[in-house]
Amino acid sequence: DRIDAAAKANLAEAEQVHKTAMITIQAAAISALENLRTRFPNSSFSIISHDRMLFHSINDQHEYGIVDSLGNEVVPYGRYKWIQNTFVDGFTRAMGKGGMGLLDIEGNVILEGFKEIWNFNEDFNDLVVKADGVRYSISRDNLQKIRQLVKHSRKPLTAKDIQDYLEYKEYLQHDEKFNAGIEVLSLVDFWKEK
Repeated sequence: DRIDAAAKANLAEAEQVHKTAMITIQAAAISALENLRTRFPNSSFSIISHDRMLFHSINDQHEYGIVDSLGNEVVPYGRYKWIQNTFVDGFTRAMGKGGMGLLDIEGNVILEGFKEIWNFNEDFNDLVVKADGVRYSISRDNLQKIRQLVKHSRKPLTAKDIQDYLEYKEYLQHDEKFNAGIEVLSLVDFWKEK
C-alpha cells in the first residue's frame, strides 16, 4: 500500500510539472504571438510549433512564410504560393512554382516537384507523393532517413530523381559510386497507382 501511495504521489507530481510546463509554453507562445501582431499588424500569424515557437504567417502582400518568435523568417515570405499551417511529425507541405514540396521544422526543403503530397494521418502511416500518375509511398522511418541524407547532401529529393532512379535502377544498383542522392532513393518504397 505504501508503494502504491508513493507511486500515485509521484504520478500526481509529474502530472503537475507537465501541466505547469504546458501553461508556461502556452503563455510564451501567446506573448510571442502578440509581439508579432504588434510588430507586423498587417500580417496574420498562427502557431504551428510550440516547442520551436514557429508561426505560420501570411503577410500584407498575401505571401506565405514561417517565422520564429522574433519575426525572423525560417521559410521566407513568397518562396511558396501556399504553406500548410501545421507540422505533422516535424514536416509541413508547401506549394511552389514547381509543384508540391515537403519542408522540415528547420525550413529545409526535403521533397519538391511533386504533383501531390498527402500527409500522414491516423489511418495511413506513410507519406504519399504523386508524380506523373504514379504514387510513391514513404514510411515515417524512411522519411526521417531521407531528411538526414537530404540535409547532408543539401539537395532535396525531387520527382525527377525518383523517375530517373526507376529508369536507371538496375544500373545504379551495380554502381559502386552511390552518392547521398542515390542512397536516399534506395530508401523509397514504390507502388503504382491503380
